[in-house]
Amino acid sequence: MRKKGPTNHFWLVLGTLNVLVMVYPIVLVCRADRVDAQLLATFVLIVAILLLAVADTISILVADVIGGTNRGDKQRKIRPD
Repeated sequence: MRKKGPTNHFWLVLGTLNVLVMVYPIVLVCRADRVDAQLLATFVLIVAILLLAVADTISILVADVIGGTNRGDKQRKIRPD
């Protein structure tokens, strides 16, 4: 029996969310004009990267566990004859 993992739809959604979450910190870094604004924007970017790494790891593990169970398969009950 083959274990099912995350589907292509899962990877598409995860990648899209990662790009959308990273847009704001990158825009902050690009628009920062003072040194303190650059430091804050860089800090926000680093925190966003770390949070995404943790969230991605958890979501991949959860998707692997959920994908491993075959919900469509019905278990056969063995009746004593």
